Amino acid sequence: MEKYNKKLSRRYCEDQKSEKVPFRMTSSGKKERKQLKTGDRIADFTVVKALGRGGYGDIYYVSSKLQPDKNYAMKVENITGKKSHLLIEKRVLSKLQDSQYFPRYIAFGQTTLFKYLVMECLGPSLSTVRRVLPKAKFSLSSSLRIGIETLRTIEAFHQHGYVHRDIKPSNFLIRPSLSTPILLIDFGLAKKYIKKKTGDVIPPRERSGFAGTTKYASLNAHENKELGRRDDLFSWLFSLFEIMTGKLPWVSSRDKQETYDSKLLADVEGFCKPLPKQIFSIYKLIKMYNYEDEPDYNLIISFLVEAMRENDCSWDDKYEWQLLSHEDLLNFSVMTMSPPTGDQPLIPSNLPQPIIPQGGNYQSSSTFTESYESETSEGFIPSKPRPTPGSCPAQEPKIDRMPTGSGRRNSTNKNCLIQ
Repeated sequence: MEKYNKKLSRRYCEDQKSEKVPFRMTSSGKKERKQLKTGDRIADFTVVKALGRGGYGDIYYVSSKLQPDKNYAMKVENITGKKSHLLIEKRVLSKLQDSQYFPRYIAFGQTTLFKYLVMECLGPSLSTVRRVLPKAKFSLSSSLRIGIETLRTIEAFHQHGYVHRDIKPSNFLIRPSLSTPILLIDFGLAKKYIKKKTGDVIPPRERSGFAGTTKYASLNAHENKELGRRDDLFSWLFSLFEIMTGKLPWVSSRDKQETYDSKLLADVEGFCKPLPKQIFSIYKLIKMYNYEDEPDYNLIISFLVEAMRENDCSWDDKYEWQLLSHEDLLNFSVMTMSPPTGDQPLIPSNLPQPIIPQGGNYQSSSTFTESYESETSEGFIPSKPRPTPGSCPAQEPKIDRMPTGSGRRNSTNKNCLIQ
Protein backbone atom coordinates (compact mmCIF):
# COMPACT_ATOMS: atom_id res chain seq x y z
CA MET A 1 0.00 0.00 0.00
CA GLU A 2 2.83 2.42 0.81
CA LYS A 3 4.44 1.77 -2.59
CA TYR A 4 1.08 2.22 -4.25
CA ASN A 5 0.45 5.54 -2.52
CA LYS A 6 3.87 6.85 -3.59
CA LYS A 7 3.02 6.07 -7.20
CA LEU A 8 -0.28 7.86 -6.87
CA SER A 9 1.12 10.94 -5.13
CA ARG A 10 3.27 11.78 -8.17
CA ARG A 11 0.27 11.83 -10.45
CA TYR A 12 -2.86 12.99 -8.67
CA CYS A 13 -2.45 16.73 -8.71
CA GLU A 14 -2.10 16.86 -12.50
CA ASP A 15 -5.04 17.49 -14.81
CA GLN A 16 -5.67 14.47 -16.97
CA LYS A 17 -6.53 14.86 -20.65
CA SER A 18 -8.72 11.77 -20.45
CA GLU A 19 -11.01 13.27 -17.80
CA LYS A 20 -14.62 13.84 -18.72
CA VAL A 21 -16.18 17.06 -17.46
CA PRO A 22 -18.40 16.32 -14.42
CA PHE A 23 -20.02 19.76 -14.30
CA ARG A 24 -21.99 21.84 -16.82
CA MET A 25 -22.54 25.57 -17.00
CA THR A 26 -25.90 27.04 -16.01
CA SER A 27 -27.49 30.06 -17.66
CA SER A 28 -26.09 32.22 -14.85
CA GLY A 29 -22.53 31.11 -15.62
CA LYS A 30 -22.17 28.95 -12.50
CA LYS A 31 -20.96 25.37 -12.58
CA GLU A 32 -23.63 22.89 -11.65
CA ARG A 33 -22.91 19.50 -10.10
CA LYS A 34 -23.40 16.68 -12.54
CA GLN A 35 -22.88 13.04 -11.80
CA LEU A 36 -20.02 11.19 -13.44
CA LYS A 37 -20.88 8.22 -15.61
CA THR A 38 -19.62 4.65 -15.60
CA GLY A 39 -16.31 4.57 -17.46
CA ASP A 40 -15.32 8.17 -16.74
CA ARG A 41 -11.64 8.41 -15.82
CA ILE A 42 -10.01 10.61 -13.18
CA ALA A 43 -6.24 10.15 -13.05
CA ASP A 44 -5.65 6.41 -12.60
CA PHE A 45 -9.21 5.68 -11.47
CA THR A 46 -12.24 4.65 -13.49
CA VAL A 47 -15.81 5.16 -12.31
CA VAL A 48 -17.63 1.84 -11.84
CA LYS A 49 -20.89 3.23 -10.45
CA ALA A 50 -22.34 6.07 -8.41
CA LEU A 51 -22.81 5.34 -4.70
CA GLY A 52 -24.64 8.46 -3.56
CA ARG A 53 -24.85 12.22 -3.28
CA GLY A 54 -23.83 14.13 -0.17
CA GLY A 55 -24.35 17.65 1.07
CA TYR A 56 -21.30 19.00 -0.74
CA GLY A 57 -20.15 16.25 -3.10
CA ASP A 58 -20.87 13.00 -4.88
CA ILE A 59 -19.49 9.55 -4.05
CA TYR A 60 -18.43 6.90 -6.57
CA TYR A 61 -17.24 3.32 -6.60
CA VAL A 62 -14.01 3.32 -8.63
CA SER A 63 -11.45 0.85 -9.90
CA SER A 64 -7.70 1.48 -10.02
CA LYS A 65 -5.35 1.06 -12.97
CA LEU A 66 -2.44 0.50 -10.59
CA GLN A 67 -4.32 -2.03 -8.44
CA PRO A 68 -6.81 -3.81 -10.75
CA ASP A 69 -7.88 -6.21 -8.01
CA LYS A 70 -8.96 -3.40 -5.64
CA ASN A 71 -11.87 -0.97 -5.71
CA TYR A 72 -12.21 2.24 -3.73
CA ALA A 73 -14.62 5.03 -2.88
CA MET A 74 -14.07 8.45 -4.45
CA LYS A 75 -15.66 11.69 -3.24
CA VAL A 76 -15.86 14.55 -5.74
CA GLU A 77 -16.38 18.22 -4.87
CA ASN A 78 -16.86 21.20 -7.18
CA ILE A 79 -13.72 23.33 -7.01
CA THR A 80 -15.68 26.58 -7.22
CA GLY A 81 -17.09 26.24 -3.73
CA LYS A 82 -16.14 29.04 -1.34
CA LYS A 83 -15.05 26.54 1.31
CA SER A 84 -13.58 23.16 0.48
CA HIS A 85 -15.07 20.61 2.86
CA LEU A 86 -13.25 17.90 0.92
CA LEU A 87 -9.86 19.47 1.58
CA ILE A 88 -10.70 19.63 5.29
CA GLU A 89 -11.76 15.99 5.15
CA LYS A 90 -8.53 14.99 3.42
CA ARG A 91 -6.41 16.76 6.03
CA VAL A 92 -8.31 15.17 8.90
CA LEU A 93 -8.48 11.67 7.40
CA SER A 94 -4.74 11.63 6.71
CA LYS A 95 -4.14 12.22 10.43
CA LEU A 96 -6.40 9.33 11.47
CA GLN A 97 -4.49 6.56 9.75
CA ASP A 98 -3.07 5.17 12.99
CA SER A 99 -6.59 4.15 14.06
CA GLN A 100 -8.71 1.21 12.96
CA TYR A 101 -11.94 3.19 13.34
CA PHE A 102 -11.60 5.24 10.14
CA PRO A 103 -11.29 4.46 6.40
CA ARG A 104 -7.86 4.02 4.83
CA TYR A 105 -6.71 7.12 2.96
CA ILE A 106 -5.61 6.38 -0.62
CA ALA A 107 -5.16 9.63 -2.52
CA PHE A 108 -6.26 13.21 -3.05
CA GLY A 109 -6.17 15.22 -6.26
CA GLN A 110 -7.45 18.26 -8.06
CA THR A 111 -8.33 19.12 -11.65
CA THR A 112 -9.37 22.44 -13.13
CA LEU A 113 -12.97 21.62 -12.23
CA PHE A 114 -13.06 19.56 -9.07
CA LYS A 115 -11.24 18.04 -6.11
CA TYR A 116 -11.43 14.33 -5.36
CA LEU A 117 -10.60 12.14 -2.38
CA VAL A 118 -10.02 8.39 -2.74
CA MET A 119 -10.36 6.12 0.27
CA GLU A 120 -11.16 2.60 1.39
CA CYS A 121 -14.59 1.46 0.24
CA LEU A 122 -16.86 0.29 3.04
CA GLY A 123 -20.31 -1.20 3.37
CA PRO A 124 -23.66 0.56 3.78
CA SER A 125 -24.43 3.10 6.49
CA LEU A 126 -26.43 2.34 9.61
CA SER A 127 -29.11 4.63 8.21
CA THR A 128 -29.37 2.63 4.97
CA VAL A 129 -29.64 -0.71 6.77
CA ARG A 130 -32.17 0.60 9.29
CA ARG A 131 -34.55 1.69 6.55
CA VAL A 132 -34.84 -1.81 5.09
CA LEU A 133 -35.55 -3.47 8.45
CA PRO A 134 -39.02 -4.33 9.77
CA LYS A 135 -40.38 -1.26 11.60
CA ALA A 136 -37.22 0.57 10.46
CA LYS A 137 -35.31 -0.21 13.66
CA PHE A 138 -32.58 -2.53 14.91
CA SER A 139 -33.06 -5.20 17.56
CA LEU A 140 -32.22 -4.25 21.14
CA SER A 141 -29.10 -6.43 21.11
CA SER A 142 -27.82 -4.89 17.90
CA SER A 143 -28.73 -1.38 19.05
CA LEU A 144 -26.78 -1.60 22.31
CA ARG A 145 -23.72 -3.06 20.60
CA ILE A 146 -23.98 -0.45 17.84
CA GLY A 147 -24.06 2.17 20.59
CA ILE A 148 -20.81 0.83 22.01
CA GLU A 149 -19.06 0.50 18.64
CA THR A 150 -20.08 3.95 17.41
CA LEU A 151 -19.04 5.55 20.70
CA ARG A 152 -15.63 3.93 20.32
CA THR A 153 -15.18 5.62 16.95
CA ILE A 154 -16.17 9.00 18.39
CA GLU A 155 -13.77 8.61 21.31
CA ALA A 156 -10.95 7.77 18.89
CA PHE A 157 -11.82 10.84 16.83
CA HIS A 158 -11.80 13.08 19.90
CA GLN A 159 -8.44 11.64 20.96
CA HIS A 160 -6.99 13.01 17.73
CA GLY A 161 -8.00 16.51 18.81
CA TYR A 162 -11.12 16.98 16.68
CA VAL A 163 -14.85 17.34 17.20
CA HIS A 164 -16.88 15.90 14.32
CA ARG A 165 -19.90 18.25 14.42
CA ASP A 166 -22.06 16.04 12.17
CA ILE A 167 -22.62 12.77 13.99
CA LYS A 168 -25.58 10.86 12.52
CA PRO A 169 -26.44 7.29 11.42
CA SER A 170 -25.54 7.93 7.77
CA ASN A 171 -21.98 8.84 8.81
CA PHE A 172 -21.34 5.42 10.34
CA LEU A 173 -20.42 2.82 7.74
CA ILE A 174 -20.34 -0.93 8.25
CA ARG A 175 -17.17 -2.94 7.70
CA PRO A 176 -17.28 -6.75 7.33
CA SER A 177 -15.65 -7.29 10.72
CA LEU A 178 -16.61 -8.22 14.28
CA SER A 179 -13.68 -6.49 15.97
CA THR A 180 -14.26 -3.12 14.24
CA PRO A 181 -17.66 -3.45 12.57
CA ILE A 182 -18.43 0.28 12.34
CA LEU A 183 -16.31 3.18 11.10
CA LEU A 184 -16.86 6.93 11.29
CA ILE A 185 -16.71 8.98 8.07
CA ASP A 186 -17.36 12.46 6.65
CA PHE A 187 -14.99 14.93 8.29
CA GLY A 188 -15.81 18.01 6.22
CA LEU A 189 -17.25 19.85 9.23
CA ALA A 190 -14.63 18.64 11.73
CA LYS A 191 -12.88 21.24 13.86
CA LYS A 192 -9.85 21.19 16.14
CA TYR A 193 -10.71 21.71 19.80
CA ILE A 194 -7.20 21.26 21.25
CA LYS A 195 -4.25 23.65 21.02
CA LYS A 196 -1.41 21.76 19.38
CA LYS A 197 1.40 23.24 21.47
CA THR A 198 -0.19 23.20 24.93
CA GLY A 199 -2.87 20.53 24.68
CA ASP A 200 -5.36 22.96 26.20
CA VAL A 201 -8.95 23.18 25.01
CA ILE A 202 -9.41 26.05 22.55
CA PRO A 203 -11.77 28.62 24.13
CA PRO A 204 -15.20 28.70 22.47
CA ARG A 205 -16.09 31.52 20.11
CA GLU A 206 -18.91 33.74 21.29
CA ARG A 207 -20.88 32.92 18.17
CA SER A 208 -20.41 30.13 15.66
CA GLY A 209 -22.45 29.28 12.60
CA PHE A 210 -24.79 26.29 12.62
CA ALA A 211 -22.91 23.09 11.90
CA GLY A 212 -24.42 19.63 11.56
CA THR A 213 -27.64 18.02 10.45
CA THR A 214 -30.82 19.53 11.84
CA LYS A 215 -32.46 16.28 12.90
CA TYR A 216 -29.56 15.23 15.14
CA ALA A 217 -28.06 18.61 16.08
CA SER A 218 -27.71 19.77 19.68
CA LEU A 219 -29.48 22.78 21.10
CA ASN A 220 -26.04 24.39 21.18
CA ALA A 221 -25.81 23.94 17.42
CA HIS A 222 -29.24 25.50 16.93
CA GLU A 223 -28.17 28.43 19.10
CA ASN A 224 -25.02 28.98 17.02
CA LYS A 225 -22.73 28.10 19.94
CA GLU A 226 -19.30 26.55 19.67
CA LEU A 227 -19.64 22.77 19.57
CA GLY A 228 -17.52 20.56 21.79
CA ARG A 229 -17.17 16.87 22.54
CA ARG A 230 -20.44 16.86 24.51
CA ASP A 231 -22.29 17.95 21.36
CA ASP A 232 -20.96 14.99 19.39
CA LEU A 233 -22.25 12.78 22.21
CA PHE A 234 -25.70 14.33 22.13
CA SER A 235 -25.90 13.74 18.38
CA TRP A 236 -24.64 10.19 18.98
CA LEU A 237 -27.39 9.58 21.55
CA PHE A 238 -30.07 11.00 19.26
CA SER A 239 -28.78 8.70 16.52
CA LEU A 240 -29.06 5.81 18.96
CA PHE A 241 -32.66 6.81 19.73
CA GLU A 242 -33.48 6.41 16.04
CA ILE A 243 -31.52 3.18 15.70
CA MET A 244 -33.41 1.66 18.65
CA THR A 245 -36.91 2.94 17.92
CA GLY A 246 -37.00 4.14 14.32
CA LYS A 247 -37.91 7.65 15.46
CA LEU A 248 -36.89 10.64 17.60
CA PRO A 249 -38.60 12.44 20.51
CA TRP A 250 -39.28 15.51 18.32
CA VAL A 251 -40.69 16.45 14.95
CA SER A 252 -38.02 17.57 12.50
CA SER A 253 -38.46 19.55 9.32
CA ARG A 254 -36.37 21.44 6.80
CA ASP A 255 -36.80 24.51 8.95
CA LYS A 256 -34.14 24.61 11.67
CA GLN A 257 -36.22 26.89 13.87
CA GLU A 258 -39.27 24.59 13.80
CA THR A 259 -37.07 21.63 14.71
CA TYR A 260 -35.42 23.64 17.47
CA ASP A 261 -38.83 24.54 18.94
CA SER A 262 -39.91 20.89 18.79
CA LYS A 263 -36.76 19.82 20.61
CA LEU A 264 -37.38 22.34 23.37
CA LEU A 265 -40.76 20.74 24.05
CA ALA A 266 -39.76 17.10 23.56
CA ASP A 267 -40.44 14.69 26.42
CA VAL A 268 -37.15 12.81 26.38
CA GLU A 269 -37.81 11.03 29.67
CA GLY A 270 -41.18 9.78 28.42
CA PHE A 271 -39.60 8.74 25.12
CA CYS A 272 -37.02 6.66 27.01
CA LYS A 273 -39.58 4.87 29.23
CA PRO A 274 -39.88 1.77 26.97
CA LEU A 275 -36.11 1.59 26.55
CA PRO A 276 -33.56 0.19 29.00
CA LYS A 277 -33.35 2.57 31.95
CA GLN A 278 -29.66 3.10 31.24
CA ILE A 279 -30.46 5.10 28.10
CA PHE A 280 -32.04 7.95 30.04
CA SER A 281 -29.17 7.75 32.55
CA ILE A 282 -26.76 8.34 29.66
CA TYR A 283 -28.83 11.33 28.58
CA LYS A 284 -28.63 12.81 32.08
CA LEU A 285 -24.89 12.14 32.20
CA ILE A 286 -24.20 13.94 28.92
CA LYS A 287 -26.26 16.90 30.13
CA MET A 288 -23.74 17.32 32.95
CA TYR A 289 -20.85 18.08 30.62
CA ASN A 290 -19.63 21.59 29.88
CA TYR A 291 -18.00 22.65 26.62
CA GLU A 292 -14.45 21.97 27.78
CA ASP A 293 -15.15 18.69 29.63
CA GLU A 294 -13.72 15.37 28.48
CA PRO A 295 -16.61 12.88 28.51
CA ASP A 296 -16.23 9.64 30.44
CA TYR A 297 -16.65 7.31 27.46
CA ASN A 298 -16.03 4.18 29.53
CA LEU A 299 -18.78 5.16 31.94
CA ILE A 300 -21.24 5.50 29.07
CA ILE A 301 -20.14 2.13 27.69
CA SER A 302 -20.61 0.70 31.19
CA PHE A 303 -24.27 1.74 31.11
CA LEU A 304 -24.72 0.07 27.71
CA VAL A 305 -23.02 -3.13 28.89
CA GLU A 306 -25.28 -3.21 31.95
CA ALA A 307 -28.30 -2.79 29.66
CA MET A 308 -27.06 -5.72 27.57
CA ARG A 309 -26.73 -7.91 30.65
CA GLU A 310 -30.14 -7.01 32.06
CA ASN A 311 -31.83 -7.72 28.73
CA ASP A 312 -30.00 -10.98 27.93
CA CYS A 313 -28.14 -9.54 24.95
CA SER A 314 -25.01 -11.33 23.79
CA TRP A 315 -21.94 -10.34 21.79
CA ASP A 316 -22.54 -13.56 19.86
CA ASP A 317 -25.87 -12.27 18.54
CA LYS A 318 -25.94 -11.53 14.83
CA TYR A 319 -26.24 -7.98 13.55
CA GLU A 320 -29.13 -7.44 11.13
CA TRP A 321 -26.79 -6.91 8.19
CA GLN A 322 -25.33 -10.38 8.83
CA LEU A 323 -28.81 -11.88 8.46
CA LEU A 324 -29.60 -10.27 5.11
CA SER A 325 -29.35 -12.45 2.02
CA HIS A 326 -26.66 -11.77 -0.56
CA GLU A 327 -29.35 -10.62 -2.98
CA ASP A 328 -30.78 -8.14 -0.48
CA LEU A 329 -27.32 -6.77 0.29
CA LEU A 330 -26.64 -6.15 -3.39
CA ASN A 331 -29.52 -3.67 -3.40
CA PHE A 332 -27.50 -1.21 -1.30
CA SER A 333 -23.96 -2.54 -0.84
CA VAL A 334 -21.07 -3.17 -3.21
CA MET A 335 -19.39 -5.62 -0.84
CA THR A 336 -20.15 -8.67 1.26
CA MET A 337 -20.74 -8.29 5.01
CA SER A 338 -19.21 -11.61 6.07
CA PRO A 339 -16.46 -11.07 8.69
CA PRO A 340 -13.06 -12.74 8.26
CA THR A 341 -12.62 -16.21 9.72
CA GLY A 342 -11.54 -16.03 13.36
CA ASP A 343 -12.51 -12.38 13.79
CA GLN A 344 -13.99 -11.75 17.24
CA PRO A 345 -15.75 -8.77 18.86
CA LEU A 346 -13.76 -6.58 21.25
CA ILE A 347 -15.77 -7.02 24.45
CA PRO A 348 -15.39 -4.06 26.85
CA SER A 349 -13.60 -4.79 30.13
CA ASN A 350 -12.32 -2.95 33.22
CA LEU A 351 -15.27 -0.58 33.16
CA PRO A 352 -16.37 1.73 36.00
CA GLN A 353 -19.63 1.14 37.83
CA PRO A 354 -22.59 2.50 35.84
CA ILE A 355 -23.42 5.26 38.31
CA ILE A 356 -23.94 8.94 37.51
CA PRO A 357 -21.46 11.09 39.50
CA GLN A 358 -23.00 13.01 42.37
CA GLY A 359 -23.13 16.79 42.46
CA GLY A 360 -23.35 17.21 38.68
CA ASN A 361 -24.21 20.67 37.41
CA TYR A 362 -26.91 20.23 34.78
CA GLN A 363 -26.08 23.02 32.37
CA SER A 364 -28.34 24.50 29.70
CA SER A 365 -26.15 23.11 26.96
CA SER A 366 -28.02 20.04 25.80
CA THR A 367 -27.70 19.09 22.17
CA PHE A 368 -30.19 17.74 19.72
CA THR A 369 -30.01 17.16 15.73
CA GLU A 370 -31.92 15.43 9.69
CA SER A 371 -34.94 16.07 8.41
CA TYR A 372 -33.04 15.11 5.30
CA GLU A 373 -29.84 13.05 5.04
CA SER A 374 -28.08 15.48 2.71
CA GLU A 375 -28.59 18.53 4.91
CA THR A 376 -25.21 19.60 6.21
CA SER A 377 -24.61 23.30 6.28
CA GLU A 378 -23.14 26.20 8.15
CA GLY A 379 -25.10 29.40 8.63
CA PHE A 380 -27.08 31.40 11.15
CA ILE A 381 -30.68 30.79 12.14
CA PRO A 382 -33.13 33.33 13.56
CA SER A 383 -32.60 33.78 17.28
CA LYS A 384 -35.05 32.40 19.81
CA PRO A 385 -34.73 31.91 23.57
CA ARG A 386 -35.13 28.72 25.47
CA PRO A 387 -38.09 28.79 27.84
CA THR A 388 -37.24 29.94 31.35
CA PRO A 389 -36.93 27.18 33.97
CA GLY A 390 -40.29 25.69 34.88
CA SER A 391 -42.20 27.65 32.27
CA CYS A 392 -42.37 25.26 29.32
CA PRO A 393 -45.94 25.41 28.01
CA ALA A 394 -47.86 22.35 26.93
CA GLN A 395 -47.97 23.63 23.35
CA GLU A 396 -45.34 25.18 21.12
CA PRO A 397 -44.76 28.79 22.17
CA LYS A 398 -44.30 31.89 20.05
CA ILE A 399 -40.76 33.01 20.89
CA ASP A 400 -38.99 36.02 19.44
CA ARG A 401 -35.32 35.80 20.40
CA MET A 402 -32.70 33.80 22.26
CA PRO A 403 -31.12 34.85 25.56
CA THR A 404 -27.38 35.12 25.90
CA GLY A 405 -25.42 32.94 28.29
CA SER A 406 -26.59 29.75 29.93
CA GLY A 407 -28.47 28.75 33.00
CA ARG A 408 -29.61 25.72 34.91
CA ARG A 409 -32.46 23.57 33.72
CA ASN A 410 -34.87 22.83 36.51
CA SER A 411 -38.18 22.57 34.68
CA THR A 412 -40.68 20.23 36.27
CA ASN A 413 -42.87 20.09 33.16
CA LYS A 414 -42.30 16.68 31.55
CA ASN A 415 -43.30 18.08 28.17
CA CYS A 416 -40.21 20.25 28.26
CA LEU A 417 -36.94 18.90 26.97
CA ILE A 418 -34.93 21.10 29.33
CA GLN A 419 -35.18 19.56 32.76
